[in-house]
Amino acid sequence: MWKHELLYADTWKGQKTRWVQAKRDGNRLTVFRQPQWHIRALTTTGLDLAPVLRDWPWWACIVQMLPPCSSLDGELWVPGRPASYVKTALKERDPKLKFSVFAVPYYDQICQTQQSLVWAHDICLNIGLPFIEFFDETPEVLGPDDEGWVFKDYNYERWWKWKPVRTLDAIVVGFKEGNGKFLGTVGALIVAVETMHGDLVEIASVGGMTDAVRWEIDEDADLGRIVEVKYQYVGAKGRLRHPRFVRWRDDKAPGRCTTKQDPQLEEYYG
Repeated sequence: MWKHELLYADTWKGQKTRWVQAKRDGNRLTVFRQPQWHIRALTTTGLDLAPVLRDWPWWACIVQMLPPCSSLDGELWVPGRPASYVKTALKERDPKLKFSVFAVPYYDQICQTQQSLVWAHDICLNIGLPFIEFFDETPEVLGPDDEGWVFKDYNYERWWKWKPVRTLDAIVVGFKEGNGKFLGTVGALIVAVETMHGDLVEIASVGGMTDAVRWEIDEDADLGRIVEVKYQYVGAKGRLRHPRFVRWRDDKAPGRCTTKQDPQLEEYYG
């Protein structure tokens, strides 16, 4: 059975590249058409979604137009929604669910890894699928449905990814027990910030502590302590996306831990 291995991007550290492409906030999906015309749509965990994608018009384009021994690598996503919503969209047959392509590794029995993004864009245009926008230079701002950039030299070789990182200070208002290798320690810190009306709102469950930090946490003494958190952006329901522990900030006062630290938080909580 014909197949190919997924290409994963390294972390971008300022390398000069030919193109920069938007990274949608969605779930990666790779579509394969086998020599016998059988189509699979695989998630990164190996789950085949082909049987449940027949309700969307874009799937018909793939079935009708993608030649044998071809593959499309792309993103399942829903405009205005975080990646975590994709599972719900599939279950509820949400018509807003989209599949946008970011690479065409194989096409019509030929390996196309060193093709240009212009070529891949034109292939998708012929199939009737959207190809994620790309640029010669990095735009000043990310789109509302993007979580970062992928810097590329080729269609399916030499990739580097970049995601924005923000930080803020928050108040520890609770703890989640660890499990697995963290059993017996704190698994996550529940953190909150203060709104303009003086209310505390929970914004994240923060992990990423070192083993040393976990073992030193005293749930009685550390309740109300200030912690610096890094994250990508404010997602659904006013919660931080991908929050991670940075350090304790005992030099900061709780009154500094407000929604004003991030315009998105301030907008959400008014």
